[in-house]
Parts: sequence; C-alpha cells; structure tokens
Amino acid sequence: MKSKLLLLISFLLVLSFWNWIALGFQALAYPRSESGAASNVVAQGPYAYASLGGEGLAIVELASGRKVETLAPPRGSGSVDDLAVADGWLFVLDAEIPGHLSVYSLADPAQPRLVEQPREIDVGPFSGVSAAAGKVIVSGGTSRLSLLRYDAQGRLGSEIVFADLGRGQPDILLRPDGKGAVVSSHFVGPRFGLTTLKLDSMPLGLQVQAKLELEGAGFSAGGATPANFPIEGAWAGETLLLAYGRGLGIFEVDSQGALRLRRRLELGLAAVNVDAQGRFAAVVGASPEPSLLILDLGSPQDPKVLRRIALPRETRATGVALAGDKVVVAAQNQGVLTFNTHP
Repeated sequence: MKSKLLLLISFLLVLSFWNWIALGFQALAYPRSESGAASNVVAQGPYAYASLGGEGLAIVELASGRKVETLAPPRGSGSVDDLAVADGWLFVLDAEIPGHLSVYSLADPAQPRLVEQPREIDVGPFSGVSAAAGKVIVSGGTSRLSLLRYDAQGRLGSEIVFADLGRGQPDILLRPDGKGAVVSSHFVGPRFGLTTLKLDSMPLGLQVQAKLELEGAGFSAGGATPANFPIEGAWAGETLLLAYGRGLGIFEVDSQGALRLRRRLELGLAAVNVDAQGRFAAVVGASPEPSLLILDLGSPQDPKVLRRIALPRETRATGVALAGDKVVVAAQNQGVLTFNTHP
C-alpha cells in the first residue's frame, strides 16, 4: 500500500514538474514585439495612439488612417509598450525592465504634451497599464502590481501601493469609476484566470475580492511580449468582456467582485484583445487566421457577429480600439490598420 502511495506521489510530482518545464518553454518561445511594431492602440477624439516599442508613440488620424507623427519615447524611458486613456490624459508604459510610466496631456489631441516625466515602475515579462477616475495601475507582470493616483494636472502622486497576486499579473483593467479592477492572473503552474480587486481612495489601498480560473487561458496563440498577454478585458457597461484563448467571455461582476461567466463565444478565433463602445465590441486575434470581428452586444443574452474581416495573412493583430464609426487595429509589423465599424 505504501509503495503504491509513494508511486502516486512521485507521479504527481513529475507531472507538476513537467507542467512547469512546459510553461517555461512556452514563455521562452513566445513571440516578441519588434521595435517599431504596433502592439497596442487607444483612441481619443479624431486620433488614435499606437505603441511602437523602441520607436515610441504613433499618432494616427482616424478619418484617413494616416500616421501623422511619431513621438520618440520620453527621455529617460526606452520604449512605449502599452497605453491607457482617461480624463483627457494618455498614460504611456515602458514595459521593458526597469519600467517607466509617463503621462501626456491630450488637450490638443493632435499634439500630445508630456506633463509627467517617466516615473520608474515595477514591470516584468508581460505588463499592462489601466487608468480611470484619478487612479492608475501598472499590472507588473512577474513583478509587483503598482497603484498610484493622478491629479487634475495629470501628475502622478507620491503615494504608491503594491500587491503580488500570485505568479504574475500580465494585465489590468480598472472599472470606469475607479473603485475596482479586474486583473489577468497567473496563479500557479499552467493555471491562469482573473482576480478582482476593491480599490480605496482615502487612504489609497486595494484588497483582493475574488479569483476565477479559466480553462484555455494562458500562453495561447497570437499574443506577444512585453505587453500583449492574451487575457485582455474591456467594459461594456457593467458587463466584462474578456478576450482569451477560448474566444470571448461575457462575465457579470457583482458588488463583491464575484465573477460569473454568462456566456462564452468561441468565434473560431484565439482572441487576443477586445474593446467596446456603446452596443458594439471589436475582437482581434491571429489564430487560426488573422481576423477582426465586430459584434453587436445589444442583446446580452444573444450577441451577434456583425462583421468578420480577414486581415492580411502575415498580420499578427494584438490590439484594437473602437472610435465612433472607426475601428483601429495594432497589427505588429503591418502597422496600424483602420476600418469602418459598419459596412
């Protein structure tokens, strides 16, 4: 009996060890965004802003799809890898170690003006930034998550709160009211999912509310390091939309942060990124075929795919943003692509 128990324990240890080895190989072999490749994109007014790694920040005119200017990374920062827009400010994350967070004013959206010089911030392989209602969070990847305030002039506060939620936090999405957040999380071994946080203002603080493992989430096809781990979310009102390896998840999040999967749309696509505006959502991915999908969320119980746009075969779409009647795709080495939301 003891020998069988020892054999079972040995088998489980070997299996666990193999899971870690396989995960390590996945991380090492995962694609990397090249300098100059468009990896993430946000939109504000008539312009979109795309991260170009070591080449900086691209400003794209939505009406024409034309890149009107490229700004080099802020001095003291070496890269632009992820972006967030809130309250007229553009938050720019350098996700390469040691990591930096900068802030631009979009008072003139055609000419972003740097108002906060690069602040050193914790990052690790895979990191993201999100901002809303006076708070900004950098997920930290395999480093610590960092929560800060920003003021009415876009300046970052001196107070900072840290958290470590497991093996890593590849990305973060603040609620629009700034009172909570959803964090894509690596729990242990091959297990990935979501963690919800409650955020406090006075004093600045955070606490874990709930965790949810997701089957099929993790190193799925189409993502890229350092700021495009394929578990990415967007808010559609009070509903959380989540792009991940199994498609698009539609979640309810209650006042205690508990997550309930209401529906999962497989879409025939390993989803990498999602954005929502009004009753519409846009989803991108590169596997099995590079695609942009536009959905009508008007009926939450029965969302419909309105358009499926095939992207050029060599495209690896990692970011998407909806802006009025336009949808903008960060397509890595294919640059920034713009499409009409409706045919």
